[in-house]
Amino acid sequence: MSTQISKVWKEKPSNQTMKRERFEIMAQILTFCVQARSKTRIMYKSNLSYALLKNYITLLTVRNLLKHIPRGYVTTEKGQRFIEAYAYLKDVLEDRANNAFSVTIQESYEELEIIETRGKA
Repeated sequence: MSTQISKVWKEKPSNQTMKRERFEIMAQILTFCVQARSKTRIMYKSNLSYALLKNYITLLTVRNLLKHIPRGYVTTEKGQRFIEAYAYLKDVLEDRANNAFSVTIQESYEELEIIETRGKA
């Protein structure tokens, strides 16, 4: 479980200007809050405005993924299952994308070989 949690937070998009998806932001907040964290720390770590942070915290607490405690916010058991499911789906989708890319490259090589063979004949 810990490798999946760390994978969610540490991986960054290759293009830094790319917008994050809603589920990615939720997973990052939940990952960071495995230990109790204040709103301020969550806001800085997740790189969100205060207004957006309030929306996400409300969404996560209403869905029982995040719990408010005296020291701040902490991820619930249901929230940890969300992190695991998100990491799993992300891996599956990346594998499919990588496999599709590999197939495309292989097809390109095969087409190139056919063209080269025709040129020699």
